[in-house]
Amino acid sequence: MLFMMVRPPILRLAVAFVFAAPAAIAGYAPVHGITRHAAPSDIWRIIFCLVGGGLMGLSALKRIASQSQRWA
Repeated sequence: MLFMMVRPPILRLAVAFVFAAPAAIAGYAPVHGITRHAAPSDIWRIIFCLVGGGLMGLSALKRIASQSQRWA
């Protein structure tokens, strides 16, 4: 609801980041736990974790944006 009330694009981006950042961290953590024993090296584990966290953050941004379109 806050995302819909804010009109300036820079503030909308800030609100979206506040909601998407924890989602990205929440996506990073389980991938880290899963790949701890399965990844061949630390570099690959970090790459997988960053991709997983990024996808989760993008998913949160998509959900926020789609809800604002629905209520507009």
